[in-house]
Amino acid sequence: MDQIFGMNMQKPMLGDPSGLTDTMWDLIVNAVGAAIVSLAGWRYMARVRTSYVDDWVRRFIARNPRLFGD
Repeated sequence: MDQIFGMNMQKPMLGDPSGLTDTMWDLIVNAVGAAIVSLAGWRYMARVRTSYVDDWVRRFIARNPRLFGD
């Protein structure tokens, strides 16, 4: 889009006038943030806890044995 409109929307950074350094730092920071959030989500999901829905389904099946076999 910069070439089409004859503009340069990328910021020069650390002596690099092309803006590539700024873009690379954006990608690195985004990757680190995504890794942190992913690890936090994995840790949350790895806890040994049952959800309200899981408990409800287990009670429903236990109270209605004719519907589910045994």
